[in-house]
Amino acid sequence: VFVTVTDIKINGETASSFSGATTVDLLALQNGSTQVLATEDLNAGTYNNVTFTIDLAQDASGNSPGSYVLTSEGKEALEMSGKSTIDLVATGDYTVMANTTNNFVIDFDLRKMIKSEGSGSTGDNFTLVTQNEANAALRIVSKQRAGNVMGTVDMTGFQGADKVVVYAYKSGSFNESAETQAQGDSQIMFANAVSSTAVSGSMVGSGSFQLNFLEEGEYDLVYAAYSEDVTDGSLTFDGFIDTSAGINGEIIDTISVEANADVNLELSLNTIFG
Repeated sequence: VFVTVTDIKINGETASSFSGATTVDLLALQNGSTQVLATEDLNAGTYNNVTFTIDLAQDASGNSPGSYVLTSEGKEALEMSGKSTIDLVATGDYTVMANTTNNFVIDFDLRKMIKSEGSGSTGDNFTLVTQNEANAALRIVSKQRAGNVMGTVDMTGFQGADKVVVYAYKSGSFNESAETQAQGDSQIMFANAVSSTAVSGSMVGSGSFQLNFLEEGEYDLVYAAYSEDVTDGSLTFDGFIDTSAGINGEIIDTISVEANADVNLELSLNTIFG
């Protein structure tokens, strides 16, 4: 997934250190990888938004389209209501301290930002969600106040899923009935998850996952099982999985994340609850 950034504004002011049109491979920026787009001198104080101007028509080299999903069939242009450029706004209070280096990460949650409208003659048809939904898919995180969750998963005794996705929620905010219903104009499931990631590795052996740049605090982790359609790769939600980290029959594992620290989990997957 590639997006072309042509401007960055911090509280409405253009970042002078941004070098100009930059096409970013967002899927390369996973598992803690980041790309620096601006290194700015700011006055100490509280800021509440970062705006990215995204060119949908032309990339940094002047080629069309500017933002797209690259598939085996070629480039699938990302569009939003016929616009050639859009402004994506990440909101949330963050404090810049005087005489210090402050590192901030903007997380693009592609699961919430891009939707598939089914298969066409040239393959999948991808498009951006609505403006408000796209803004909600961005998250500002202070690296100094964030930690990571690293999981090692034993799946040797687990059967029944082609893919497992781990969703992280602020503790107490997970509502099972609401989160398993498609929400909003773009019908997004698990819409209120802070972050999510798929368990990598074989479904019959061992796997792993990472949830990076979680602000310090308490989180509930839920593990969702999906079956995959081998003809088009689409996923169907089958139910939740309880793990060895929790009580038998309980689908929520609660963890505490501390700043500048990793939480290391070792667990096995047990039963799917439909």
